[in-house]
Amino acid sequence: MGIGQASLVVDNQLNKAHGNSVIVYERANQLGGLTVYGVPNMKNKLDVIQRHVDLMVEEGVNFVMNANVGVDSLFFVEKIHTQNSVFVLTCGAAKPRYTFYI
Repeated sequence: MGIGQASLVVDNQLNKAHGNSVIVYERANQLGGLTVYGVPNMKNKLDVIQRHVDLMVEEGVNFVMNANVGVDSLFFVEKIHTQNSVFVLTCGAAKPRYTFYI
């Protein structure tokens, strides 16, 4: 799983519902998904994301950064799937789309 906005909710709910350890694999080197990479900087955007991530870490969620699932040999989908009881793959938006309104 990644850690964009939708994934934050899924990761958090899995952690609370199952009581098992949740491991989040993130393709990028920074958490936040499109909010970080695609949305222009706004006041406290990174602070809000980091606060949420910190709470998840306190609750037992583990994050693995720079893990391109399905591409990197360490993170093949089949391997991760067999090692875990629940597997959710969220692909996110690799490239931001910019829309300008007049």
